[in-house]
Amino acid sequence: MGHGLMGGSSCAAGGINVRGRFIGFAFALLLCYPIVFSVVSLAEEEYIGFAQVQKGETNLRESPGGNLLCKLEKEDMVYVLDREESASGVVWYKATINHNKANSCETMTGYVRGDLLTLPPFLFTDVEKISASKYHMLCILRDGRVLAVGSDHNDVLEVRDWMGMVDVVAGNLASVGLRPDGTVAVLTDTRAWVDPKWAGVQRLVKGRTAYGGIKADGTVLIHYEVNNTSEEIGRANRMAESIGQVADLAILPEFVAGLKPDGTVQLVWDGEIDERLLETVSGWRDVVDIAGAGFQVVALRKDGSVVAAMKSGRNDHGQCEVDSWTDIIAIDTADTYTLGLKKDGTLMITRNTIDVSGLTDITSIQAAESFVAALTKDGRVVFRGDYHFWAIFGVGGHMVVSD
Repeated sequence: MGHGLMGGSSCAAGGINVRGRFIGFAFALLLCYPIVFSVVSLAEEEYIGFAQVQKGETNLRESPGGNLLCKLEKEDMVYVLDREESASGVVWYKATINHNKANSCETMTGYVRGDLLTLPPFLFTDVEKISASKYHMLCILRDGRVLAVGSDHNDVLEVRDWMGMVDVVAGNLASVGLRPDGTVAVLTDTRAWVDPKWAGVQRLVKGRTAYGGIKADGTVLIHYEVNNTSEEIGRANRMAESIGQVADLAILPEFVAGLKPDGTVQLVWDGEIDERLLETVSGWRDVVDIAGAGFQVVALRKDGSVVAAMKSGRNDHGQCEVDSWTDIIAIDTADTYTLGLKKDGTLMITRNTIDVSGLTDITSIQAAESFVAALTKDGRVVFRGDYHFWAIFGVGGHMVVSD
């Protein structure tokens, strides 16, 4: 099932489609130079960047006061490109919004009255913790609120009552929040719920199509987002029970990896075992952190070196080429690459088109499917990666901040 932007906009045919490198360039400017936002109307502001629609049924017009192109909904995100003032003194902003076709990067550009747009509060500033997926991102702000931004598929952005969360996970099909009392809230499939079995959780774990929780005693809980049948639930429960007590956990589509208290790594399958991968990983020692995605497991050793192994000895995109890395303090991995944070605040990345050079003062990292999100020590979030996913992630999406 494909997922594009579900921002609620109803766009008329015949709109202006802006494609290719122009939008890529606009996003690149934003990603390289994060902006500090304040909550003010744009009517009198010279501004280029993200803005949020204040009211439902806001008109996106072909020209200032011209033909209607699109009806925008409240909380839609647009990207402002230019400012014009009409002869009567009305301020209009030229803005781009996603065309809302599933898995499409087509966009529509038109004009919105400046008094109907605002600069969103706390968009990627004053952030304490981040979690990013292909479709959306969650941030815990320093004042305890949660910011959700991106595509509101399955109502995953409805975090208005998430004040005070201590950990969050943005999955491809769900948002998961950990409350101070150890209970877990989940947003998915147009419903919000708290699973009573998920109690006493100290930390959340993100998988590409799954999430997990680690309890105080080191036991784990696992939930797969796709095919949530009784058979799949049983499979997740069996793997959680088999992995036993862990210090950290990586959840992959076919198996789970557990970092044991003695610094070794254990793999558990609920099906056919890959003996080659099992033999390789069983030899790892002094491990302090693990990550997993696709078919590879990556481990950080206490001396700052990194090791990685993939199913059947594969290395399809070079994601296991980490042997030369040193002074690493944190790792993450996506299907096609591995990311490392060095103790000097810079990043390492395996063979990939994402350029992370020039990023400094980084304290936390997220490897999403085709972009990197990094948190700086002053609470900003910076990004590198494919603008295609940011066309989905930002323009035409929504932003919600908990009360």
